[in-house]
Amino acid sequence: MRFGTTAPPPPWLRFLDAAEIAGLAAIAHRATGRLPGAETATAQALRLVGSSMHRNRAYYGVQLAQLQLAQGDTTSARATATAVDTTAVSSPRIAQRLATINSNLDAA
Repeated sequence: MRFGTTAPPPPWLRFLDAAEIAGLAAIAHRATGRLPGAETATAQALRLVGSSMHRNRAYYGVQLAQLQLAQGDTTSARATATAVDTTAVSSPRIAQRLATINSNLDAA
């Protein structure tokens, strides 16, 4: 069965927007060792994700900082990590990932 572009998506696919597709592309790039591609896709996801999606914004911000740090770009990683807003997010996993980035940046 094919779905036309004018038909609304089925309920189980409604979350899958351009930001999510870019985020999935970032995961694929990172998994295959293509860090520049992962960084580009993550930055795109961050630009596309809605401002009300606090957890997703924090997630992609942390991921972007991790990718920048992994490529040796400590200046960008520090700026990105500093810009991550976790005030509206109660995710221990995101908080831990951000703390690890900040610790690694302090050691750099």
